[in-house]
Amino acid sequence: MRSKKNAMLNMVQSYATLERIGSYGLCNEVPSADVIRNISISDLLPSSHDETELKYELSVIVSRILTTYIPVFSEVDTLWSIRHTYSAESERKSEIVPLGIINKDESTTAGMIEILDNFLQYAPADRYGDPQQLVVFCDGLSCERVEGAQRARINGHNKQARLQTFEPAIQEWHRRLMFLQVI
Repeated sequence: MRSKKNAMLNMVQSYATLERIGSYGLCNEVPSADVIRNISISDLLPSSHDETELKYELSVIVSRILTTYIPVFSEVDTLWSIRHTYSAESERKSEIVPLGIINKDESTTAGMIEILDNFLQYAPADRYGDPQQLVVFCDGLSCERVEGAQRARINGHNKQARLQTFEPAIQEWHRRLMFLQVI
């Protein structure tokens, strides 16, 4: 009889995607209630230019739907890409940088804390030297574990110690699955 047991090894593969459309210069500060109250309602309503752009974009989308799903329209030339301010940047292939495999177990709070502490070294700094907010894309369960790690470190002395530098988000593929589960 065999005396050896199976061992389960959990590791995390990590990589970074370089930002094609920079968000530098945007404010990360939460506005005060007074600033929010002073926003004019006219700033929130669409302008005539916004309405014209929206009408154009919707006509492109409707024409795509018609040519795709109604055979009579299948031969009609249709515009498939809507140009916007960041079209050139969006068309470039994403640059992916492998960060290696972390030999930590993401299924435990302690393991997730160690993983996030490891990720802190990759956080870019703002003009004051503080790490900027990083989005951590993962599956739904890992998002919950990131939030659990942040709750476990709630009494930290600064943003990094509290792991508040990280914003968990469900990765696109997983988000589609979650959407299908909801339906």
